[in-house]
Amino acid sequence: MNYLLSAQTLLDLCAEESNATQRWSQGIPAQSLRISVISWAHAASEIASLGDAEVRRTVESVFSALLNHILADAGPDGLLGFERNHADQWRGLMFDDRLETISQIDRQVYATAIAEGLTVVEERHAMTDVLQQVGLRIAIPGE
Repeated sequence: MNYLLSAQTLLDLCAEESNATQRWSQGIPAQSLRISVISWAHAASEIASLGDAEVRRTVESVFSALLNHILADAGPDGLLGFERNHADQWRGLMFDDRLETISQIDRQVYATAIAEGLTVVEERHAMTDVLQQVGLRIAIPGE
């Protein structure tokens, strides 16, 4: 099984304190991990917004090492662009009223996962069950 890491999952993997996502990742081969350019950019922007320069540099370093590790093991398929087949899936998610509380950015990531047959890794939230109903496979660290 291959997994698509959400922006929050990427940030959780970079966290200094141990968490469920880090524990989950210990049993997963890096070659099965994928990153959307959208999740990458979203996580990078969150890191760039950190006010403490020393903390920001540390997290940027950990984030860069994480990306390099995943991409070294997963190869060219490790970082996914937003392609036409992803946009076709996104179009279906854009106007689904059940998903109105989910940002269009997150819908793009979900569309990428659906189009590529990947399982999204993220924490459980209020829309998890609805997302599974629309065809998204979700791995929830700690469950």
